[in-house]
Amino acid sequence: MNEILAILSKDLNFKLRRALEIRFDNLMSGIKYRYNTDAPLLRMAIRKGWSLGKIEVVCALNAFYQVILGPLSSSTFADLGTDSPLSRSIKHGNIVITKDNMSQIHDCHITFRQITSELDIDFWSLQANHYDDLIYRLAKPNEEEHE
Repeated sequence: MNEILAILSKDLNFKLRRALEIRFDNLMSGIKYRYNTDAPLLRMAIRKGWSLGKIEVVCALNAFYQVILGPLSSSTFADLGTDSPLSRSIKHGNIVITKDNMSQIHDCHITFRQITSELDIDFWSLQANHYDDLIYRLAKPNEEEHE
């Protein structure tokens, strides 16, 4: 397992760790395929400073966000700021969301976004569903490049 995912998932159950591994492996497999076929968008991303090592980090964070944090935090957004706390708990693997820890999970989501922003990782890269979407987000031309 990728070192970053191993750290982020050390306390998760087997099914969630396996889901993270599969997601990460699928992303990296596609990235490596595009690298070996000399894909133009991936070349552009690499020219912009996204080495394969950096892309691997983004893939690990994407897997964590897509499999763990995204689903957990989406269940908290619906009820935050309203007078209707969760009427029942939500279980995701061995993680349980209750009205008591809902704001803690929301804060975790906000902190995760701040950390990735400080690492110059576009938040939309974490939401990419496919490796080609991820490559596009990393290679995306700046507005001035269109002029």
